[in-house]
Amino acid sequence: MVLPFHSNEPIAVQKRPKIIDSQVVFGIPSRDCSGSGICKLYTIHAAKRLHIACEMVPARLAASGKDLHLSFSEADCTEPLRQKQFKGLHFLVEEAFQLPSWLTQKLNIPAAFIPAGGYLIQRKNGFIWLKLPITRHYR
Repeated sequence: MVLPFHSNEPIAVQKRPKIIDSQVVFGIPSRDCSGSGICKLYTIHAAKRLHIACEMVPARLAASGKDLHLSFSEADCTEPLRQKQFKGLHFLVEEAFQLPSWLTQKLNIPAAFIPAGGYLIQRKNGFIWLKLPITRHYR
C-alpha cells in the first residue's frame, strides 16, 4: 500500500511520516460497531491475538500535521462494508472517535480524537484514502 504524503515544505526539510500497519473496524463504539465511523483500531498483532469477531480491514495509518491519514485496499472490504461506509463522496463519522493510547504513543502525539463529521473519500488505483483531522485534548 502506498500512503500519499504532501507538504508545502521544501523537499530538503520534509519529514516522512511514521507509517503504522493496523486493523480497522468501522462503525460506532457506543453502538457495538454499527453505524458509520471508526469503531476500533488495533495493531496487527493485537488483532490476531484477540481473535476479534468484527469485520476488520488491514490499513496503514500516518499522521502529518493535524491529520490522520488512513489508506486501505477496496478489495479488502466486503461489498456490504463498501456500500455502508464508502458509497458516497464522504466518509461519515457519526460519533467522535478517541484515538487509542497505543497509537498516540507510536505517533508521539498527546491524547486526541477524530471529531464527528463528513470527510472526503479519495479513491485511486484500488485504494481508499481518508484524511481525518486530529483534535487534541487540552488540559
